[in-house]
Amino acid sequence: MDTRNLGWMVSDYTKRSGDKSGSCHLFHHTMVTLMLENGADVRFMQVMLRHAQLTSTQM
Repeated sequence: MDTRNLGWMVSDYTKRSGDKSGSCHLFHHTMVTLMLENGADVRFMQVMLRHAQLTSTQM
């Protein structure tokens, strides 16, 4: 399975759920949000997301 197929599958499942549209990017940011809510270091998340500015990560 390649990233294109995975992205298509995730996008299809989220559309079927009726809640949100999106793809792997949606899950990526959901994971980071949950990690931050449970005590992960915001600077580590900044590096993981490859954000140049900490303010982008804090949103």
